[in-house]
Amino acid sequence: MELVKTSKLKETEDVIQEMSHINSWLFQKTNNTRRAYKKDILSFFESESIQSVDEITIFSVSKYLMSLKEGGARNATLVRHRASISSLCRYLVKVGVLNKNPTESLDKISVQDNTTYKVLSLDVVKRMIELEPSTRNKLILKTFIKTGVRVSELSNLKVSSLKKRDSGFLLIVLGKGNKVRTITIGERLHLELLSYIELNSGKPSDPIFTSRYGKKISTVTIFKLVREAAIRAGINDNVSPHWLRHTHATIALENGADLRVIQETLGHESISTTTKYAKVGIGVSSCNAIDI
Repeated sequence: MELVKTSKLKETEDVIQEMSHINSWLFQKTNNTRRAYKKDILSFFESESIQSVDEITIFSVSKYLMSLKEGGARNATLVRHRASISSLCRYLVKVGVLNKNPTESLDKISVQDNTTYKVLSLDVVKRMIELEPSTRNKLILKTFIKTGVRVSELSNLKVSSLKKRDSGFLLIVLGKGNKVRTITIGERLHLELLSYIELNSGKPSDPIFTSRYGKKISTVTIFKLVREAAIRAGINDNVSPHWLRHTHATIALENGADLRVIQETLGHESISTTTKYAKVGIGVSSCNAIDI
């Protein structure tokens, strides 16, 4: 039975490989997004025996999502799979392969917003930084809370990402979809990063944060160090770097940062994504609204 399943999976992979449009769509995504999208599309094609993109219909997508739900998948998982399929279909419509995106006719799937739960107080964040014994890790935590960058963005920071201009001290971030944004970080963080770079790095192309082997720090390592820092600070929840991103946005908003500025700092494509922080409460860049 397992051999049959493996064989079917290989056949599905071959079908996807032969579809140049799918490969073109995936090529435009970041590595993490590409892996996630490919996994979801592969699952969809395998489940519904899709052999051609013409077979992607409202019925096939609905049937697939229902099978996931019946298999015990949470709504958040359903939303992710639907988003993957929807992204592919939008691209296929754009290049003229499909006439319509079938996912647009599906009912919205409601997901509980856990943003409030995933926000730390500034005192907790300060405690995480103070109790962190590693200079590198302290600076990573400071960079997260001051800039709200994503974990992959922090991992990919290079020496050349740090700039000093007449307008201020800047951090150049490569975000989702290879979109570049500029974050004003303030002189204090700039000088701390510069001092760390001078001690540990060389060429402009070198990563700012490295592993013990001199390679860029991995996202796995970053997740681990954030989790350990939270435990030292007395927080036993499964705290991740994204919690610090939520915390940055929430505290910046509470301290008077403009919603549009927060949107630009975080790299949100839509203001509606940023607006959720207006509803969150825990008792020019939005970095300036956080004093660490």
